[in-house]
Amino acid sequence: MSSPITVTIARRVAPSRSAEMVAWMQAGIRLASEFPGFLGAGWVRPAADSDEWHILYRFDDAERLH
Repeated sequence: MSSPITVTIARRVAPSRSAEMVAWMQAGIRLASEFPGFLGAGWVRPAADSDEWHILYRFDDAERLH
């Protein structure tokens, strides 16, 4: 039996480029949402002033992720 899978992508972004990062992530999420098995996505940062961003993609199984 397959289980849902989550992939995390980490990037470091200069604070002055945060708006570009958000636009890039939103575009990636829109694209991923068109694939079968897509369950959702989002992003997190350790702190509001952090340059580290984590993008999360979730699919219903590893096969659909690939």
